[in-house]
Amino acid sequence: MRFHKEDSRIRVTPQTPEDLWHLEKIIKPGDKVTGRTLRKYAPEGGQVERKKIIVTIEVEQVSFHPGFEKLRVLGVILSGKPEEFISIGAHQSIDIGMNDSITIEKIKWAKHELDRLREAAEKTKSPKAFVLVLYEREAELFVVREFGVSSLGTVDLTGAGKYSEQAKEQKTKNYLEIIKLLENNNVEKLIIAGPGFEKESFYKFMKEKKPSIRAFVESTGNTGRQAVTELMKKNALSRITAQMRLVEETKAIDEFVEKLAKENATYGIDKVREALDYGAVEKLIVLDSMLSDKRVEELLDKAEKTRASIMIISKENEENQKIKALGGVVATLRFKVG
Repeated sequence: MRFHKEDSRIRVTPQTPEDLWHLEKIIKPGDKVTGRTLRKYAPEGGQVERKKIIVTIEVEQVSFHPGFEKLRVLGVILSGKPEEFISIGAHQSIDIGMNDSITIEKIKWAKHELDRLREAAEKTKSPKAFVLVLYEREAELFVVREFGVSSLGTVDLTGAGKYSEQAKEQKTKNYLEIIKLLENNNVEKLIIAGPGFEKESFYKFMKEKKPSIRAFVESTGNTGRQAVTELMKKNALSRITAQMRLVEETKAIDEFVEKLAKENATYGIDKVREALDYGAVEKLIVLDSMLSDKRVEELLDKAEKTRASIMIISKENEENQKIKALGGVVATLRFKVG
């Protein structure tokens, strides 16, 4: 991501799908966004046409669509050009793709928002990790990106058996199908995970047939998507990519749960506010769905003033339920309060 700040305005150019995901977390209702888009225009007595415009809107809704790699910002038109195609006060959306520049204006930029922009700008390419989870019945390929975990396909491993020549031939066919799945998704680095010994068997096969893929083997007690979560919890994905946002969020949640059991953490807006007043908060952890709450804005301001670190947990992170069950706002502590 590229960005340039001028007072309350920042011009941003997203370069990866992750950049668009970060912007979804940064742009809030009430912000002003300026960008290029198309607007329907019907001249008197003529057919409806779509005209290119530059428009500034006051934001009402923001949504990221990973499958289409688009960020949609919807709001009310404040100004724009050419003026003959602009209807002040009407609703208008701006669809933002990679390399589409926009300007975001806020009354006040929060430190955690600027930090998130810098975090995205420091990454030169889209960070992602591939995980192949397999056991004796099935193999499934996952991609872990900053905005969540997605399945890229499965291969049925049943019917191979263990001992007959026919079974060996079927296993070879199954393994070649997995390699094709890896090739189709341009996998260069991979974690092969799962319970049992199937993962080691495939690893040996792949090293012979596709040595260009760099792979690591990790044991898990789970299969499927739960195995990926297990790997994130024990930081195994750091062998492929460092500082991935989703991994960092999961580590922060686990750290909070561990410290809560030792009474070195607290939760709920009122209790967290009290801990902040004492300067006791080490890390403030907030669900992104809570950011529109003015009480939470005050907590974030206090956290910045007391030099507490801040972690915003994405709705795409499946571990967020642990925080949601406690009110969406929690904190780890430097020292106990009360």
